[in-house]
Amino acid sequence: QWANAYEGLRKLPLPADSSAGRDIQLLYAASLYKTLRLDQAEIVLERLVAHETYARERPAATYYLGWVRYGLGNFQQGTRDLNAFARAHPELVPKK
Repeated sequence: QWANAYEGLRKLPLPADSSAGRDIQLLYAASLYKTLRLDQAEIVLERLVAHETYARERPAATYYLGWVRYGLGNFQQGTRDLNAFARAHPELVPKK
């Protein structure tokens, strides 16, 4: 299903530079990640987490960025991103 989502999202016009527009970009980044277009996903996610308020409101952006970087072989930065996600949002981390 992610391939279908990617195909539909990539055809949309560029979303507005707003919270709602960034939500569409996050969905697009997730579809890139799930279809293994990791280089492209990293670019989109880096732009999203550069908006500190948005990154705080949408922790999935940091989470996906960590996994994308890990998938690209940038293990140290990916681990740092995932640790930052866990520290900022402990309520979203499964308890052991």
